[in-house]
Amino acid sequence: MDPQLRSQLRETIHISTQAAVDAAGDSSYNAPAARLARVVNKRDTIERSDGTIVKTEVAIITEAEIGLHTRVWLPGVDQTNATLARVPRFSERAVTERGALDFFRTYL
Repeated sequence: MDPQLRSQLRETIHISTQAAVDAAGDSSYNAPAARLARVVNKRDTIERSDGTIVKTEVAIITEAEIGLHTRVWLPGVDQTNATLARVPRFSERAVTERGALDFFRTYL
């Protein structure tokens, strides 16, 4: 990640990755873990590669990918309360001019 962009990751979010899905289709999750991020409150409309339209309210920039089956707690939100978690709606990888992976942008 570009050092200038890394210096902007000043907010702490918590993420909980999906651990398993039972026979009924219910998910269980790992314990929430802290991660540095840049959180931008930004309403946006994104068209996925399959043509579906996704409306988002928050963009999160991180060094590591946040999967679509992950729970996300924004800064200041109680990560012990699962009902306050947000679910990613779209994720993309950003690359440098040379094609190297630079950062991830996840939309909620």
